[in-house]
Amino acid sequence: TDGAKDRYFGAALIETVLATSVICIWMMVTSSYGNWEIGLVLAIGLRHWMFQNKAFFERTMPYRKLALIETLVATTSHFVALGLVLCGVGWSVLFIREIFLSIAGLLGIWAIGGLSLRKFKFPSLADWQLLFNEARGMWLDAALENGLARLTILFVGLLGGDRTAGFFFQALRLANLPNQVLSPIVSRVAGTWFGRTENR
Repeated sequence: TDGAKDRYFGAALIETVLATSVICIWMMVTSSYGNWEIGLVLAIGLRHWMFQNKAFFERTMPYRKLALIETLVATTSHFVALGLVLCGVGWSVLFIREIFLSIAGLLGIWAIGGLSLRKFKFPSLADWQLLFNEARGMWLDAALENGLARLTILFVGLLGGDRTAGFFFQALRLANLPNQVLSPIVSRVAGTWFGRTENR
């Protein structure tokens, strides 16, 4: 319904602004900010909002368009990063790639008509309670899973240093490749399809 869409849109915008602001304030308090760092946080905040916003478009099942745009943006970002490395750009490539990925992704979603801009309405307390009840199971599951992976990498870093933590992190990413191949079908297509079907 339009009321539910307005509730989700408002909550996603507030969540993004709040999380991005907290990270920026933390960087300023700890004096760990610079132009690249602020740019990275803003890019990741933009990408987070874009993924939330894309859910409105996904309800219409336009996966061919989305797959084309997402693959094109991801592949182009890798080639841009590779080109910059070959041109002698140093560590800042890591930041540039993330910023490019966010901006190009937003433009790509906009180009296929997938960007939903709704009238902003601040969710009421009842709206927040409803959203929390709907999301707490998935959110807690994701928080525990991602938190465990990050804590494991930090623990490996404490035991073996940065180099060992780097190898361990890459090993985890390689081990996760089958999941990355299956995840678009299982978690996105099937999830949206089950959400839309009316046949019990």
